[in-house]
Amino acid sequence: MADTLTTELAAHVPIWVRRLLVVGGTPERVTEVLPHSQDPQRAVRSCLTEALGHLDVESPYDAVIVQDLEALCSDSANLAAMATALSADGYVIAGLMTSVHGADGAATIPDGIQAALAPLGLGVYQVHPVDDGSVLVLVRATYNPVEHAHARFGEGRADDCFAILDQIPETYLRNPEVAATIYADMQYCLAVPRRGEEPNDKVRRFFEAQVLFYRAVSRVPTWRDAYHTQAELWQSIGDPDMGRRLLRSIEHAAPSPETAQALASWPGGRSDPRPIVPPEWSGAVRPRVLMIVTPGRPHYGMDVLYDGLCTVLGHDHVIEFPWKPTLHGRAATSQANYPCLFNRPGEPMGTDTIAGQLRDGLFDVVLFSDLEHEVDTATARSLANAAHAISVFAVDVQDDPIDHWHDIEAFLDRPLAGYFKREMLACREYHAHTYPLPFAYPDGLVPDTTPDVRAQVVFWAGHRRFGLRRLYLEHVERLLGQPLDRDYAPGDYVRAIENARIGLNIFGFGYDTVRYWEIPAHGAMLLSERLPIRVPYDFEDGHSAMFFDDLKDLEDKLAYYGAHREASAAIAAAGHAHLRRFHTGSARARQLLGWIEAAAE
Repeated sequence: MADTLTTELAAHVPIWVRRLLVVGGTPERVTEVLPHSQDPQRAVRSCLTEALGHLDVESPYDAVIVQDLEALCSDSANLAAMATALSADGYVIAGLMTSVHGADGAATIPDGIQAALAPLGLGVYQVHPVDDGSVLVLVRATYNPVEHAHARFGEGRADDCFAILDQIPETYLRNPEVAATIYADMQYCLAVPRRGEEPNDKVRRFFEAQVLFYRAVSRVPTWRDAYHTQAELWQSIGDPDMGRRLLRSIEHAAPSPETAQALASWPGGRSDPRPIVPPEWSGAVRPRVLMIVTPGRPHYGMDVLYDGLCTVLGHDHVIEFPWKPTLHGRAATSQANYPCLFNRPGEPMGTDTIAGQLRDGLFDVVLFSDLEHEVDTATARSLANAAHAISVFAVDVQDDPIDHWHDIEAFLDRPLAGYFKREMLACREYHAHTYPLPFAYPDGLVPDTTPDVRAQVVFWAGHRRFGLRRLYLEHVERLLGQPLDRDYAPGDYVRAIENARIGLNIFGFGYDTVRYWEIPAHGAMLLSERLPIRVPYDFEDGHSAMFFDDLKDLEDKLAYYGAHREASAAIAAAGHAHLRRFHTGSARARQLLGWIEAAAE
């Protein structure tokens, strides 16, 4: 228990701590497990409890690790000496041999400990449950994490500032404006350029900032600072047009001199990406495919691709590992509303059986799509090793635009033959032999014909946690004078699309969404944010879909096509035909097979 607690205590030492005092326990063990312990500026000092009164506190400590808080609180003199040694913004990271979490999740600190800490102005900031105990983080009652963070930022330590803000407990973020402020400040920390940064690291940092941007604007949709920061980040990765789109949206919703000035000086123009035409798959050879999947839950991109490959190659030529019951008629326990539950024939096979078939050359290609690593490293590497001369391709259907090529090769401990990427930014260069592979729509759910009579003007359904959904949808609701917040059962959901003339698509956590495909599949006109990613055979703006770039553009196009039934119906019909030809699961499978075939030549 002692070693476990020491490890837990050390794990909660923030990266901004330079001077650390360890009271009791084994300081060598703390140093061994301390995160970022390679920092040459970090100094760790040990001190026996009995010697606390003799500490030199001319330079206060950023943090103090207390192995046994209850024991220290029983000695008021040493407790006071510890508090004196702590800096004004310092953390006390303390172990408690009892759990302080009640049934409702609220922390209940023993009365004796509270009584000992109160005269010293120390209170509980965070509580972390561990085996048979708790880790408490204590701070002074006067502690202001925002002021602390801003001071570090002013010293040129953006990473420290981020870490301090990231430590703020959720209970402090209940006020939407406070939460938006914190998230926007963290986003701004990530916008600070890093010296010597690799291009892929810049995209990684951009994506992390985007997550914080979405958190900020989901709390306060018109939080201007967040828009400006994310616009600058778009420009930094090579797509100033996406930045301009953000600025135009916030200027339309909440005009300001700052935004108007930024727009006046912003780089102009938009480079439309060239159409992407995958190599035609010859169909001369039907490869036998092993698809390594994430088995624990429905996973839209990989599951629809699996079904599409079964349609094209036959189910006997497509084997998934591990066995995924929701591909074979089993009901899902989570995310059952996603249209990616299938009933393909097949039977479970163990690791040894699959490895044996790989060694015997019974597969022609391996598709590794488990980027969440539900298949453990040892198993994945044993299969990759058994594949030997068989080509291994990665299929990345995750929400992020980061190039994971080298990460996947390191995980599998073998080279990749190619990499299929869902969120492949049009403005970035990826590793050679990287191919765009966005979502598709299951063949079995695409109707041959769709209803001509549609009583509703607009369809929308979904959460509002990511993207600019709150900004856009609340604006549209005011324009229409009706809410767009209805939840649908799966059957009712499809009927709602088929009863609407226009379907809205707005970015979620990823730019590519299921809605982008299901709206034209069911015959509504797709009115979508213009995607910043590469899409093979994408819809044509004004012919098979309508794209908008910002809030004003959405407002104008919704008004026009809402009033012009024939124009929206013509685009909807073209979009439905285009999807049936290029964006079903089987169409996406053929595109993947075309690239694989071309790579082998």
